[in-house]
Amino acid sequence: MSIMVVGGTGFIGKAIVRALAGRGERVVSFGRTVRQSDQAGLGAVSAFQGDLARLEDLSRAIRKQGVERIIAVAGVITGTEERIVDIVRTNALGYANVFEAARLAGISRVVYTSALSVYGLQHVYGERPITEEDPPRPLYLRGIIATLNEAVARRYADEHGLSVVGLRPTVLYGPGQRQHGRRPAWWSARVELVANPALGRPAIVDYPAQQRACLVYVDDVAEMFVRLCKAPEVKHDVYNTGGHTATFGELAEVVRQVIPGAEITFHESDEIEKRTRALQYVYMMDCDRFRREFGFEHRSLRDGVLAFANAVRADSGLPPLAE
Repeated sequence: MSIMVVGGTGFIGKAIVRALAGRGERVVSFGRTVRQSDQAGLGAVSAFQGDLARLEDLSRAIRKQGVERIIAVAGVITGTEERIVDIVRTNALGYANVFEAARLAGISRVVYTSALSVYGLQHVYGERPITEEDPPRPLYLRGIIATLNEAVARRYADEHGLSVVGLRPTVLYGPGQRQHGRRPAWWSARVELVANPALGRPAIVDYPAQQRACLVYVDDVAEMFVRLCKAPEVKHDVYNTGGHTATFGELAEVVRQVIPGAEITFHESDEIEKRTRALQYVYMMDCDRFRREFGFEHRSLRDGVLAFANAVRADSGLPPLAE
């Protein structure tokens, strides 16, 4: 089977490409930039340079590579709300183009990334895990566009019979995240908190220890995308990834268990604590729909931290940590 990963050189995309290649699939990595190093050692993986905001680029890649199924995980994820044109062009027009290119080519399945931000703030739903039955209540532009994409996907399914499925990831962590622009506070919380101690460096986190998040390891999310793509049929049009709800302080304790002596400091201030209390993004997400249908279980938070730390150490030529 030939599967195209739109955004295959990004954080999630590279994990998906690795997972597909490990199953012996023919993989086409589609993106604005093409780096041969991203495909090194992955077997039958080819790269196609193009812009998902250009329908003709997508159609040409599908035609030339004989693509049968698509996983779309490209998009503007980091950055500020000021990048309105870029966000809309890529995250809205780009995904509409993916669906249209798939329709024109008779693609048998499209799996695309939605967003945790379709749900907005946790307190709106109460102190409980949010399910796919809960209505979206997006607060910011990216969540609004993700909600739009889900509506467009349903229209393609209803009117054109396209098999199209969305996955709503929570807060991802793992090796391979690249920083774009000014370092956001979430960056230090989910990347430096693990990566720096893995290399024997102190970690200074720009969020208070009581900040909560629903954390999921990137390879687990990649596996969920692959299962949705390869399944003969799926029962629903959208799934939550779920994950492990933890405070950053609790995550730090797991890091210290895996890396004894890890130096982790949280940046505490009245302003940060006030903002944190006011904006508690979704940190409790249910995964029962996917779990029941695919028999899938996330790795533990400790196993995820250990895998992350060892990947960082391997990149720096250091030996792995003990289990």
